[in-house]
Formats: sequence, C-alpha cells, structure tokens
Amino acid sequence: MARISLILPVAPGGLPTEERVLPFRRVLEESGHEIEEIVATDSRGATDFGWSDGEVKAQVADRPGLAAATVAGLCAARGEILGVLDLERG
Repeated sequence: MARISLILPVAPGGLPTEERVLPFRRVLEESGHEIEEIVATDSRGATDFGWSDGEVKAQVADRPGLAAATVAGLCAARGEILGVLDLERG
C-alpha cells in the first residue's frame, strides 16, 4: 500500500493531541497504509508536542501563518500521498 504523509498545521499556542489524530491514523493504518505524521507550525510555535510516538516530525516554517506552516509540511513530506488535516476545522 501507499505511504501517506499526514500534515497537521498548528497555529502558535495550538497543540494537536494524539487523541484527536489517532482515529485518522488508525483508519489509514488498518487500510494497510504506512503513515508519516508531520506537525507543521510557523516560527512562532512550539516544536515539542509531547507525543509518545517518536515518529511524529515537527516542521517549522520560516514565515508566519498557517499557510506557510502547511507549505513547509508539504515540502518536508516523503509520502506518495499527501494529506492536510486541520484539526481546528473538525
């Protein structure tokens, strides 16, 4: 199956929790996909999210804003399929 890069853009002060992301990851893994998770923030955000999964990457954009963070995450992705999951939009 495909390797999927799941990019999670985060605003400064935001914190994507494992509990919110886990259902999405679980569905993709149960479908046979390998998942790469990238938490993307801008230069004003934190890069240590305290997840127990050591495979989650943090990517920091060099410009402010969620759009810049998302683009930085997309550029860092190594998957065959790239997906952006905005947890603030439900």
